[in-house]
Amino acid sequence: MDLRPRSHARLCSPRDRAGGDSAHPGRTVHRIHVHSASHRKPLTDRCGRIGALLHIYGVANVLGATIAGPIVDRALRLASILFPAILAAGMLTLVLTGGQTAGLFIAVALWGFGYGGAIPAVQTWAAKAAPEHLEHVGGLTVVTFQISIALGTVISGLLVDGIAPTAPLIVGAIVAVVGGVLLTSLRLRPATS
Repeated sequence: MDLRPRSHARLCSPRDRAGGDSAHPGRTVHRIHVHSASHRKPLTDRCGRIGALLHIYGVANVLGATIAGPIVDRALRLASILFPAILAAGMLTLVLTGGQTAGLFIAVALWGFGYGGAIPAVQTWAAKAAPEHLEHVGGLTVVTFQISIALGTVISGLLVDGIAPTAPLIVGAIVAVVGGVLLTSLRLRPATS
């Protein structure tokens, strides 16, 4: 089995640019996640749409994280539901617009903003839940994210193969909102001085 990295040509083939089946919006967003940082330049050179989407996702992600700070400080419960809901709105926008260019750009901006804001909300919630164990909480948060990414990848593949290419987006939107609601249902320990 050959595990060496492959060329970027397959990521953005002429068929993708022509709107072939491999240009499905779910696959495009997956490409954004998988190839976000280290592959920006080659992707931008080969097909402008994915390059532009990567930049929009990145800027929206930074804005989400930046705006989340003050919201998390003032209203942690609100932030813990708001940002996953925005993330879900991005996923559903992909489904509802069918990958049309404008819808794709809006969806990626919402997705990036929501994900950018969800991370500080989750990390702050975890830190407030166990303030005397911040190092453990930080490690647990990272492990949880990594396991979620792995499980999400497997489940998404099964949903695409078994149901439809849009199924992971719908399930992901539901999971994001349910996760936010479940997070806010947990009790926080009062701060000790």
